[in-house]
Amino acid sequence: QETAARIIADYDFLAIPVIDRKGTLLGIITVDDIIDVLQEEVTEDIHKMVGSSEVYEDKLIKASPLTRAKARLPWLFVCMAGGILSGSVIKLHSDTLQIVMAMAFFIPIIMAMGGNVGAQSSTIAVRGLATGQLRIDELWYNIWTETKVGSLIGIIVGIIIALVALIWQDNYVLGLVIGLSLCLTIITAATIGTLLPLIFTKIKIDPAIAAGPFITTIVDVGSLLIYFSLGTFLFKRFSG
Repeated sequence: QETAARIIADYDFLAIPVIDRKGTLLGIITVDDIIDVLQEEVTEDIHKMVGSSEVYEDKLIKASPLTRAKARLPWLFVCMAGGILSGSVIKLHSDTLQIVMAMAFFIPIIMAMGGNVGAQSSTIAVRGLATGQLRIDELWYNIWTETKVGSLIGIIVGIIIALVALIWQDNYVLGLVIGLSLCLTIITAATIGTLLPLIFTKIKIDPAIAAGPFITTIVDVGSLLIYFSLGTFLFKRFSG
């Protein structure tokens, strides 16, 4: 279905024939047919990207509260597991947090920025794969390109947040920690957000599943690991 839709879109055909292996005409696919297919595919991808089970896609809007809950719960459990892991990371570095309580002020920024960049990158990748603009045989080129984009964004926002931390808390080490952490988090999020949809496509899994809650959960845990590991190292080094 997606292949037929792509052919009609690329070549502006009004219809394409459907034949068997012997060349016998079986029917035609018209633009009207393709519009219906595209609507179904977009709906399917949106549901997967926000973590709703595809089983209930067709009737989800008019479904009962119980049915809607069943459609959303699976990926929410994934998010909950990610939240538990994130809490474990914070607990693991509780000594550092007790010494520098100001680090807690910037946790929401680190997690929010990382999650948003990861979601942006994965959405671009999923859309590119769906339209054929992103090719799986250019895997490493696509990943490297998005990593460079993440690096540029990370450097800009990292410098800004480092200055904010320095002015707000009057602590240059904290400014260095938050600036470097945010920069590395954004680079990591952009890379993972592009890498996972491409890997999922490579192993024949719908790349839309890699977007939304799945990416956000991975990036949240990773961003906290980067933040507290870097903070622990730098504060011990400079305080010693």
